[in-house]
Amino acid sequence: MVTNKDCVAIGECGLDYTKKCAVAIQKKAFIEQLKIANRLDKPIVLHLRDSCMDAFHIAKEYLPASHKIHLHCFTSTINDYYNWKYFSNCKIGITNMVTFPTAYNIHQLAREILLGDILLETDSPYFLPRNVINGQRFSHPGHALNVAMRIAQLRNTSINEVIKTTTDNTNFIYNL
Repeated sequence: MVTNKDCVAIGECGLDYTKKCAVAIQKKAFIEQLKIANRLDKPIVLHLRDSCMDAFHIAKEYLPASHKIHLHCFTSTINDYYNWKYFSNCKIGITNMVTFPTAYNIHQLAREILLGDILLETDSPYFLPRNVINGQRFSHPGHALNVAMRIAQLRNTSINEVIKTTTDNTNFIYNL
Protein backbone atom coordinates (compact mmCIF):
# COMPACT_ATOMS: atom_id res chain seq x y z
CA MET A 1 0.00 0.00 0.00
CA VAL A 2 1.25 3.48 -0.88
CA THR A 3 1.45 5.73 2.17
CA ASN A 4 4.71 7.64 1.68
CA LYS A 5 4.13 11.35 2.28
CA ASP A 6 6.90 12.09 -0.23
CA CYS A 7 4.87 10.54 -3.04
CA VAL A 8 3.73 13.38 -5.30
CA ALA A 9 1.74 11.39 -7.88
CA ILE A 10 0.62 7.96 -8.99
CA GLY A 11 1.96 6.89 -12.33
CA GLU A 12 2.86 6.54 -15.05
CA CYS A 13 -0.09 4.22 -15.52
CA GLY A 14 -2.96 3.74 -17.90
CA LEU A 15 -3.80 1.68 -20.96
CA ASP A 16 -1.49 0.82 -23.84
CA TYR A 17 -3.28 -1.13 -26.54
CA THR A 18 -0.08 -1.45 -28.57
CA LYS A 19 1.28 -3.94 -26.00
CA LYS A 20 0.63 -7.67 -25.98
CA CYS A 21 -0.94 -7.61 -22.51
CA ALA A 22 -4.64 -8.45 -22.63
CA VAL A 23 -6.91 -5.40 -22.53
CA ALA A 24 -9.01 -6.90 -19.72
CA ILE A 25 -5.90 -7.24 -17.54
CA GLN A 26 -4.80 -3.69 -18.33
CA LYS A 27 -8.23 -2.31 -17.47
CA LYS A 28 -8.31 -4.16 -14.16
CA ALA A 29 -4.87 -2.80 -13.20
CA PHE A 30 -5.84 0.67 -14.39
CA ILE A 31 -8.96 0.71 -12.23
CA GLU A 32 -6.90 -0.25 -9.18
CA GLN A 33 -4.39 2.52 -9.96
CA LEU A 34 -7.21 5.06 -10.23
CA LYS A 35 -8.60 3.89 -6.90
CA ILE A 36 -5.20 4.35 -5.25
CA ALA A 37 -4.82 7.87 -6.69
CA ASN A 38 -8.33 8.76 -5.52
CA ARG A 39 -7.91 7.26 -2.04
CA LEU A 40 -4.60 9.05 -1.50
CA ASP A 41 -5.77 12.23 -3.25
CA LYS A 42 -2.68 12.18 -5.46
CA PRO A 43 -2.44 13.36 -9.05
CA ILE A 44 -2.36 10.57 -11.60
CA VAL A 45 0.01 10.49 -14.57
CA LEU A 46 -1.57 8.67 -17.48
CA HIS A 47 0.16 6.85 -20.33
CA LEU A 48 -2.42 6.16 -23.02
CA ARG A 49 -1.74 4.56 -26.39
CA ASP A 50 -4.60 3.81 -28.73
CA SER A 51 -6.85 3.89 -25.67
CA CYS A 52 -7.66 7.53 -25.00
CA MET A 53 -11.44 7.33 -24.85
CA ASP A 54 -11.58 3.94 -23.12
CA ALA A 55 -9.34 5.38 -20.41
CA PHE A 56 -11.48 8.52 -20.20
CA HIS A 57 -14.68 6.56 -19.58
CA ILE A 58 -13.00 4.42 -16.93
CA ALA A 59 -11.42 7.45 -15.22
CA LYS A 60 -14.78 9.23 -15.23
CA GLU A 61 -16.25 6.29 -13.32
CA TYR A 62 -13.49 6.14 -10.67
CA LEU A 63 -12.26 9.71 -10.19
CA PRO A 64 -14.03 12.91 -9.20
CA ALA A 65 -14.21 15.62 -11.86
CA SER A 66 -11.79 17.75 -9.80
CA HIS A 67 -9.03 15.11 -9.65
CA LYS A 68 -5.60 16.25 -10.89
CA ILE A 69 -4.58 14.42 -14.05
CA HIS A 70 -1.43 14.66 -16.15
CA LEU A 71 -2.00 13.19 -19.61
CA HIS A 72 1.60 12.25 -20.33
CA CYS A 73 2.89 12.54 -23.90
CA PHE A 74 -0.56 13.40 -25.23
CA THR A 75 -0.79 12.57 -28.94
CA SER A 76 -4.52 12.35 -29.36
CA THR A 77 -6.90 14.83 -30.97
CA ILE A 78 -8.25 18.20 -29.92
CA ASN A 79 -11.66 16.55 -29.49
CA ASP A 80 -10.19 14.04 -27.05
CA TYR A 81 -8.62 16.93 -25.14
CA TYR A 82 -12.06 18.55 -24.82
CA ASN A 83 -13.50 15.28 -23.50
CA TRP A 84 -10.74 15.03 -20.88
CA LYS A 85 -11.53 18.60 -19.78
CA TYR A 86 -14.47 17.02 -17.98
CA PHE A 87 -11.72 16.81 -15.36
CA SER A 88 -11.24 20.45 -14.45
CA ASN A 89 -7.66 19.85 -13.26
CA CYS A 90 -6.45 17.90 -16.27
CA LYS A 91 -3.21 19.00 -17.94
CA ILE A 92 -1.79 17.85 -21.28
CA GLY A 93 1.88 16.91 -21.66
CA ILE A 94 3.33 18.14 -24.94
CA THR A 95 6.66 16.60 -25.92
CA ASN A 96 9.40 17.18 -28.47
CA MET A 97 6.99 15.73 -31.03
CA VAL A 98 5.69 19.30 -31.37
CA THR A 99 8.96 20.05 -33.24
CA PHE A 100 8.19 17.41 -35.89
CA PRO A 101 6.94 19.06 -39.12
CA THR A 102 4.21 16.46 -39.70
CA ALA A 103 2.85 16.28 -36.14
CA TYR A 104 -0.23 18.25 -37.18
CA ASN A 105 -2.49 17.20 -34.33
CA ILE A 106 0.21 18.15 -31.78
CA HIS A 107 0.61 21.52 -33.50
CA GLN A 108 -3.16 22.05 -33.31
CA LEU A 109 -3.17 21.19 -29.59
CA ALA A 110 -0.25 23.54 -28.91
CA ARG A 111 -2.04 26.38 -30.73
CA GLU A 112 -5.59 25.90 -29.52
CA ILE A 113 -5.74 24.53 -25.99
CA LEU A 114 -5.43 26.82 -23.03
CA LEU A 115 -1.81 27.55 -22.19
CA GLY A 116 -2.91 26.91 -18.62
CA ASP A 117 -3.53 23.27 -19.59
CA ILE A 118 -0.07 22.53 -21.01
CA LEU A 119 2.85 20.77 -19.35
CA LEU A 120 6.27 20.65 -21.04
CA GLU A 121 7.75 17.18 -21.57
CA THR A 122 10.46 15.50 -23.57
CA ASP A 123 9.54 11.84 -22.97
CA SER A 124 13.27 11.26 -22.68
CA PRO A 125 15.03 9.38 -24.19
CA TYR A 126 12.51 9.34 -27.04
CA PHE A 127 11.51 12.04 -29.54
CA LEU A 128 14.73 13.91 -30.14
CA PRO A 129 13.75 17.47 -31.16
CA ARG A 130 14.09 18.12 -34.89
CA ASN A 131 16.35 21.13 -34.41
CA VAL A 132 19.01 19.26 -32.38
CA ILE A 133 22.30 18.65 -34.14
CA ASN A 134 25.81 17.46 -33.25
CA GLY A 135 25.03 13.75 -33.43
CA GLN A 136 22.77 13.53 -30.37
CA ARG A 137 20.71 10.35 -30.47
CA PHE A 138 18.51 10.71 -27.38
CA SER A 139 16.46 13.48 -25.86
CA HIS A 140 16.94 14.64 -22.28
CA PRO A 141 14.96 16.89 -19.91
CA GLY A 142 16.94 19.94 -21.05
CA HIS A 143 15.24 19.63 -24.42
CA ALA A 144 12.00 20.86 -22.85
CA LEU A 145 13.23 24.29 -23.89
CA ASN A 146 12.72 23.16 -27.52
CA VAL A 147 9.13 22.28 -26.67
CA ALA A 148 8.59 25.69 -25.09
CA MET A 149 10.11 27.47 -28.08
CA ARG A 150 7.93 25.61 -30.57
CA ILE A 151 4.78 26.20 -28.52
CA ALA A 152 5.64 29.92 -28.35
CA GLN A 153 6.06 29.99 -32.14
CA LEU A 154 2.79 28.18 -32.78
CA ARG A 155 0.90 30.44 -30.36
CA ASN A 156 2.65 33.62 -31.51
CA THR A 157 3.61 34.45 -27.94
CA SER A 158 6.82 34.80 -25.95
CA ILE A 159 8.83 31.88 -24.73
CA ASN A 160 8.86 33.58 -21.31
CA GLU A 161 5.06 33.38 -21.15
CA VAL A 162 5.13 29.70 -22.12
CA ILE A 163 7.80 28.85 -19.54
CA LYS A 164 6.14 30.85 -16.76
CA THR A 165 2.68 29.40 -17.37
CA THR A 166 3.80 25.80 -17.84
CA THR A 167 5.96 26.03 -14.71
CA ASP A 168 2.92 27.26 -12.79
CA ASN A 169 0.94 24.36 -14.26
CA THR A 170 3.56 21.85 -13.10
CA ASN A 171 3.64 23.37 -9.63
CA PHE A 172 -0.15 23.13 -9.47
CA ILE A 173 -0.44 19.52 -10.63
CA TYR A 174 2.34 18.24 -8.38
CA ASN A 175 1.76 20.55 -5.40
CA LEU A 176 5.34 21.85 -5.59
